[in-house]
Amino acid sequence: VYPAMLGLLDLVEDFSRAYEAAKKQRSLLDFSDLEHLAVRLLVDEAGGPTPLARQWGARYTEIMVDEYQDTNQVQNTIFQALSQEGRNLFMVGDVKQSIYRFRGSKPELMLGFTKSYPDTKKILLDTNYRSDREIIKAAGKLIAHNSERFSKKIMAQSAQPGEVEFAIYKNQWAENEAVIADIKRQVQRGVPYQEIAILF
Repeated sequence: VYPAMLGLLDLVEDFSRAYEAAKKQRSLLDFSDLEHLAVRLLVDEAGGPTPLARQWGARYTEIMVDEYQDTNQVQNTIFQALSQEGRNLFMVGDVKQSIYRFRGSKPELMLGFTKSYPDTKKILLDTNYRSDREIIKAAGKLIAHNSERFSKKIMAQSAQPGEVEFAIYKNQWAENEAVIADIKRQVQRGVPYQEIAILF
């Protein structure tokens, strides 16, 4: 495994050098470059806001960040630099919905937000307007096993009857066949195809 890992590291380093050279030759920046260059402009060597950050930050009454659970440390540093020491930040997010760890997002930033900014007022939204009561109840039982979250009890606005079925299959093919069979049963009962969805 060790020689393979060394080979992989060499490949990544070669790619990085070629990628940086190609960007430089064409005078291009990617999104990550923009984030890091913004930090250089907005944050001084001691980690505080630069005069430029204070100037731009003074232009904003409030800074609202949606999907905060999917932000990374670089983006968070930009928010801090522009936000008058966090006094005008308004963050919206749900740690349970974090899906971008593979791109460097850090949902723990949201979990630690009230420690970083002790005067923060936290507003928990506890009513779900999308899903029925049984789906919310089943999801709540599953989510209860996740210790990295804000504790809250979600309620469904809809009280329509229904049930959640759990099934375990021996492999992907068996699962596919079961889903196809269920769709056929639903259609035979009169459910139109456009009312059926498969979520992964």
